[in-house]
Amino acid sequence: MSLICLAFVSCSSNDPATGAYEQNAASKVEAIASKLEIKDYSLISKPQMSLHFVLKENEVADFAYLVSDTEGNADEIGIIQASSKDTISSVKDAVGEHISLKESSYRTYSNTEYAKISTSVILEKNGYVFFAVCDQPDKAGKLFEQSIS
Repeated sequence: MSLICLAFVSCSSNDPATGAYEQNAASKVEAIASKLEIKDYSLISKPQMSLHFVLKENEVADFAYLVSDTEGNADEIGIIQASSKDTISSVKDAVGEHISLKESSYRTYSNTEYAKISTSVILEKNGYVFFAVCDQPDKAGKLFEQSIS
């Protein structure tokens, strides 16, 4: 006599603890940038994360950050997937600190770019933290919300 056990597991969970996603952070953030018609950017991936954000490797499951290649332009958008529910607040704090430092550096540099930073968005949904410094932060936020349904 044999015993057969079957386990049924969802392949498309939005729980950050499972890590099963249809798209990674890079493809999500690049799709948002495309819809916003943001061009001339560099993709910063997880191995370069510590150069831009004060985060521990074990706090982040996935990371993608687009930063403008145009000198003096403050535009950037990013998506960081927290490694667990316990690390979401650390990720949000790190993004907030990053935006604050950027705001301080642009305060006397450029009024136009400073205004973009001042109206930036930081959102969290299903373990993903999204941030956008751009001309259309509200639209960027809506696109993020749609991408994490």
